[in-house]
Amino acid sequence: MLNSSPRTRTALIVLVAVAAFVYVVYRPLPEGFPERTKMTIFETVLRLVYYYPSRLFNSATYMLWWTRLTLSAATRAMGPFTYPKELMIRDKEFEGVKTRVYVPMGENRTSDGAVIFIHGGGFVIGELEMYEALTREIAKRMGMVLLSIDYRLAPEHVFPAGIEDCERVVVDFLKHSHRQYGVDPTKVVIMGDSAGGNIAAVMTHRLRHRTDVPQLKLQVLIYPLMQFYDMRTPSYQKYYEHYAGTTFLDPSSVAYYMMMYLGMDMDANPHYAEAAMRNEHVPARIRQQPVTDYISHHRLPGQFTNASYYRPHASLDGDEEVYERIAQFLYDPEFSPLMQPDLSSLPKAFVLTCEFDILRDDGAMYAERLRESNVPVVWRHVEDGFHVMFNMFMEIEVARNALTEITQWVHANIDS
Repeated sequence: MLNSSPRTRTALIVLVAVAAFVYVVYRPLPEGFPERTKMTIFETVLRLVYYYPSRLFNSATYMLWWTRLTLSAATRAMGPFTYPKELMIRDKEFEGVKTRVYVPMGENRTSDGAVIFIHGGGFVIGELEMYEALTREIAKRMGMVLLSIDYRLAPEHVFPAGIEDCERVVVDFLKHSHRQYGVDPTKVVIMGDSAGGNIAAVMTHRLRHRTDVPQLKLQVLIYPLMQFYDMRTPSYQKYYEHYAGTTFLDPSSVAYYMMMYLGMDMDANPHYAEAAMRNEHVPARIRQQPVTDYISHHRLPGQFTNASYYRPHASLDGDEEVYERIAQFLYDPEFSPLMQPDLSSLPKAFVLTCEFDILRDDGAMYAERLRESNVPVVWRHVEDGFHVMFNMFMEIEVARNALTEITQWVHANIDS
């Protein structure tokens, strides 16, 4: 070995370097994850391209800039690249809010209903193009007019700017603009994924008692983000125990994005997000109050509190500074729909959750509260699903199957 050639030594160095690299970056996805080998490769590339570089910045502003840049580029690179002959697609402003309208052409239009889609992205990421493949697919499958709202994002426009944008579009369409597209305003579905599911739920809360607009017919909430009070629900705990370090949706991103949505200066106060990740943004003295019943873990099915990863709440002193800054929002149903005390008289609902998703329990608890409030609800839990899988529906069979279920449910209920 002492007399080994330079070529041999170089090969050994390269081998050790590669082994070290693989050891550092390899994060095996858990058993049961769909198309596990393919998605392990995809997740690793995603982490190397967007997540790790974003964490090199010592500024939350630049971290978000890089995340937006890389995710936008990645989704555009995945297509679609051709104009669909089945759809007419136009950008239009409704009450000053840019919206993309998809109209199925000819025999492809099978209903006079409509879908209003609100994209996800943690209230800070997302654009029409990032969801173009998905919104086209929904419009084609549904055979309905579809509106995709390009609402304002934080931190440039903080809570509740995005909600206000979406309400302007929804109200204008229900009152006036539906006529341009031959839509029956009593057959409108509100749909959103992740943060978009949050806003979609808020739309149903805001509109249910209005008499100047037709009521929304149906709501579809896809792995919705419904609260920021508890970042140690069983689904968060499962992440830390079984797939920590993966990036389809991680607690750090949720903490930073929600703080940005509230207008917190995360360049100056990164400890706000760190406190939230430890669940110390709410002191123990507050967690004893009755309001916590809205998001109590007892609402979850037994398999969600699996002893292999779940531990009941620990008593934490909490960070009083952080709590004082955000307390007014934590209980606001327009920020956290799970905090809405009255969920009665809402549209019939389809709530979809995924096993490999830190937001799993948000959707499950909301579906249970809808049921308790006598709102007709279908809760569909995808055992081998994961957050953002709908953005990869062309590659992920379980996402295509779930989209088929949603389509069938809408078709079965839109005319009833």
